[in-house]
Amino acid sequence: MSKDKVPVMIYNKDMARICANGKFVMQFEFSKLPPISPKVYLNPIISVTQIDKDFVYELKKTDTKRLNSLAQLCEMLEKEDPEKKCWMYLELRDQVDDLKVSTYETLKKYGREERAIWRYSGGFGDATRFHEIGPEVPLQCGVI
Repeated sequence: MSKDKVPVMIYNKDMARICANGKFVMQFEFSKLPPISPKVYLNPIISVTQIDKDFVYELKKTDTKRLNSLAQLCEMLEKEDPEKKCWMYLELRDQVDDLKVSTYETLKKYGREERAIWRYSGGFGDATRFHEIGPEVPLQCGVI
């Protein structure tokens, strides 16, 4: 989630691989997030001397140049999937209630709360908190 509480579609909290920036999403307001790097490193643990073309994805002209918010994804789905047949699989990787609430509010605004599966890899207590916030949202929980 960005500094101004916008849920951001990104796999890791830091932007080292995709934006060539070691900072975290939460350090930026959504509108100030850095652009996606022209080359995205697919394996975060290789050293610079090991990088070869198999570990690098070069952006194409049709690829997005910025990180997207959950709202932007929902807006795109409004055009592409007006009948709401598409399922969204969201893995929330932060335990902050603000992220859970903001995600739920965005899904509800676009009528996608029943077509989104929330996944959380934390403990059972956090999973039940998801259910308290959005009881109609399907939940998948893996306890580690």
